[in-house]
Amino acid sequence: MKNNNAFIDTDSNESTPLLKKTPWYRRPSSYWLLVAFFVIALTYGFGLVIRVQLYIKIVCKLYYESENKSDLKADYSYLSSFTSLLSSSSTNNIIFNGGESPNLNCNIPQSEIRLNIVSSRLNYILHLNIAIFVLGALGSLSDRKGRRISLLLATTGICFNVTVLIVIAEYVEYINPIFLAVGSLVEGLTGGLLSFFAISQAYITDCTIPSRRSVMFGWLHGATLLGVSVGPLMGGWIVSVTNNLLSVFYVSVIIFMAIFLFILLILPESLSSEKLESNAQLRLSKNEQRQSSLSLKRLREQVYIIFEPLSIILPKSFNSTENKEDGEKNKKMTFLLANIIAMIAASNFGIQAIFVLYTNYKFDWSALDQGYFIFWSCASRALILFFGLPLLVKCFRKYRGDMKDNIKGKGRLTQQLILSTSSANDVSSQKMLLDIWIIRVGLIIESLTFVAYGTVTVGSSFTLATLIGSLGTISIPTAKSLLTNTVPASQTGQLLGALSVIESVMRLVSPVIMSTLYSLLVANAPHVIWFVLAGFLAVGATLSFFIVFEDEVN
Repeated sequence: MKNNNAFIDTDSNESTPLLKKTPWYRRPSSYWLLVAFFVIALTYGFGLVIRVQLYIKIVCKLYYESENKSDLKADYSYLSSFTSLLSSSSTNNIIFNGGESPNLNCNIPQSEIRLNIVSSRLNYILHLNIAIFVLGALGSLSDRKGRRISLLLATTGICFNVTVLIVIAEYVEYINPIFLAVGSLVEGLTGGLLSFFAISQAYITDCTIPSRRSVMFGWLHGATLLGVSVGPLMGGWIVSVTNNLLSVFYVSVIIFMAIFLFILLILPESLSSEKLESNAQLRLSKNEQRQSSLSLKRLREQVYIIFEPLSIILPKSFNSTENKEDGEKNKKMTFLLANIIAMIAASNFGIQAIFVLYTNYKFDWSALDQGYFIFWSCASRALILFFGLPLLVKCFRKYRGDMKDNIKGKGRLTQQLILSTSSANDVSSQKMLLDIWIIRVGLIIESLTFVAYGTVTVGSSFTLATLIGSLGTISIPTAKSLLTNTVPASQTGQLLGALSVIESVMRLVSPVIMSTLYSLLVANAPHVIWFVLAGFLAVGATLSFFIVFEDEVN
């Protein structure tokens, strides 16, 4: 007789789960992306300084060839003979055509002008197409197809751009440097580092409860700052060890390929197959609604689809799962937070346009002094994000625990009265209230820091103001974390992609405006430029006070 219990596990009991627990290496976790993004940011930082040096040599070569300087015929062996890029004196040991320093030949106005044109155009090609066409679409794609797809695309584009740079530098005698634009264009179309950052935030949002998102976002921003501060130092060290300028980019390509394989083979997808299918169905229903519209609107719809991802910042209607009042509140909060983030981005990118010029003019800082300042500024902000923000959230949790203990100490009637007006949503609301106050205080601190920049007269005070002002860096990750609570989970990628679009536009517009304004002020009142940047943050702080929670009113 056949044993009907042959397939029954005799070791099982009622407490045994029906589904096996997923192994740790198959479970999506924020820490997967934190490690990967830190490596990406660090590797990207390798070439921040060295890439500019390489552009100088390539542009210098173009200038001398166009001017037919036969007596200064280029010797391209200098591309592999740099011993250090961090010390200005080290370049004196580099031989260029019979004993002259290559910087001596290239440090001329004609070369500097062409360098500015080349670097600005590459930046324009890279970031403009990202801002308008790519980031929002890649965010929406990650909602429908998974986060890993967009991460793989971004990594591929970054790696391709570095590879193009290597090929052109190796064969600079034969390949026109105009093809540098090809690498920038491909990186832009695949999203690049900005897309990797935005999708990483979406991945973290999928894996993290709302009360922990601000901390995880802070760590992600901290990883970026560490990469920017430590990366150039490590890049210079690699050059000094290998005695080869291009070695940094070879190492970068290897690391980017390793990250690609890590995402492809190891990184778990944060969205389940059921969630991806649901998101795809929502997208399909929207497309069907468009197709059923009047034919006269089809052309307008095709144009609108390019900018559609940005529509999430101004949603036309509230979520069907919410009542109308909650939907209107979320709509208002989304709009205000997006504008706050835009003001922060405008100030941050505006600094890049004037920092070197102002500190050199006002304090007579050398490149080494500016390098030390950037390192300490990034390091202090990273410390605040890695330790200060988590400590603040931990204190909030302890405060809530003390409140619960106080409630338990009350009489039974008082407990019932308090608990009857409390719910799980109140905990989330109070955490959101904490977030908005972090944003307010952070923006006020940063705004006062810029005011201090405009009033100090010595470099040491300028540095001290920066170290104190680093406390305000907690505002930007907290704002993005709070913003993820205002949209459905199926639109998180689209939202963060739209934020990256805003930041990319500010990356283009703010430096141009600040540079133009600084050129008008530098003769009589150069310090006023810092008051203008403080005004951006003051506007953001003012907008934050229009976000009012019911608990705050009570």
